[in-house]
Amino acid sequence: MNKAHLSDIQKRKKIVPMLNKGEKGEINIIKKLFFHRNDRSWVFENLSYDSRIALVNPKDYDRWITHGISFINHEEDIQKTGGLFKSDVVLFFYDIGIIKRVSIKCFDGGAPTILNHTPRTAKCWKKLAPPDAIVAKMNRMRSCGEAGEDIALERLNLDDLEMNHLKKIVTYFVSMGSGARHSSVPCDSILYAKNNEIFHFYPSVSEYVENLLTEQKMVLSIRNKGMSKKALADKTWMYQEPDGKLKGALNIRLTGKINF
Repeated sequence: MNKAHLSDIQKRKKIVPMLNKGEKGEINIIKKLFFHRNDRSWVFENLSYDSRIALVNPKDYDRWITHGISFINHEEDIQKTGGLFKSDVVLFFYDIGIIKRVSIKCFDGGAPTILNHTPRTAKCWKKLAPPDAIVAKMNRMRSCGEAGEDIALERLNLDDLEMNHLKKIVTYFVSMGSGARHSSVPCDSILYAKNNEIFHFYPSVSEYVENLLTEQKMVLSIRNKGMSKKALADKTWMYQEPDGKLKGALNIRLTGKINF
């Protein structure tokens, strides 16, 4: 191995952060996509498009207009994108001219989260109407002993107005951003994976969210994690446990009852 090639490998090596099971699973799926990128039959079987693919890190996709597109050419370049990006990998189906910004939902660990511990004081609620009626219903159920901390969506019996409101919220958090900021690269498609296998690919976010709501595949809860002094000062969503602990952060995750 010559010095130039060794130097190139060293430049590509990244400091790898500690990852949980789900994050490790996401990386493994991206590696699998990379390995099969020139296998049209495999791509068609798993992603439903008759094409080879090229992979792009969302960080590079975010800069491609000014710096030019940069495909992943080495497995060592595959890395976790982080919280600024809703897309985990960008796929170029270059035989048919389609680009998909893919969010990977991996079930290797706990059920993936849709909305992560977000209080009513979060920046997102300045543009997205906060779900006050839904949270109030959840807190009433807790207070009356009808439910524990986790409440399955089907138990809330939301009316059409509340369901439409929830649909907008889920769509935003699935594809557009977090409680604090808008995503640098939103996603437009969802990939389900477990044990290094792809189990389903949703080519559109709207189809995916509709499926979640129709089949009631979510669990909602009000928790205390992430409650800053500012968040504690807003009592709108606040639920007080018998031991006096205050909870006011909304969390939405997928149910573990997914048929693979």
